Amino acid sequence: SAIGARCGKCFIARDKWTAIKNTITIIPDRAQVDLRFLYSILNDEKSWRSRGAGQPFITLAVARSREIRLPPLLEQKRIAALLDKADELRQKRERVISELNELAQSMFVGLLNELPSCETKPLVAVAQLKRGPFGGALKKEIFVSEGAMVYEQRNAIDNDCLTGRYFLTPRKFQEMREFAVQPNDLIVSCSGTLGKVALIPTNAREGII
Repeated sequence: SAIGARCGKCFIARDKWTAIKNTITIIPDRAQVDLRFLYSILNDEKSWRSRGAGQPFITLAVARSREIRLPPLLEQKRIAALLDKADELRQKRERVISELNELAQSMFVGLLNELPSCETKPLVAVAQLKRGPFGGALKKEIFVSEGAMVYEQRNAIDNDCLTGRYFLTPRKFQEMREFAVQPNDLIVSCSGTLGKVALIPTNAREGII
């Protein structure tokens, strides 16, 4: 993916497909690089030098200038085989977690429906809502390597509020404190992948949405 919240996310195309403007197609030279090995290197979103703050993107020039560590082909295949085994275990674990989440949600709906009476209220009657700043307020040149974290849509989608890509200086954080998050706040994805919710844990970094 060359643009958006999952900028730098890769997948292996199993069928014929046509790339659109927000993707880049990479055709590996199989004589030099193992497909699975290359996929694993490129699928590290943090390793891409994306541009843009509100809407990160990767240019074709950046992709062409990308350098990777390339061991001998046999070693690549050995590493790829180990990664395949690990990925198989990960997928099994995710299926179990997904089934448990579905079970919990089903139980919640069932218990709610069994209540003798249940009034309906607007969300704003029981919670405060705020939207993050426009992308122009968070230009990439203001980001630093350490500091207050910028909570992105990807944090809600991945249900991971401990990992960040962008950080602010203490001064910039104070300027944008109206957008700060606190432990036990909920963040919601509002574009593309809609309605994914994550809870800010008590050990989360100080930051803004």
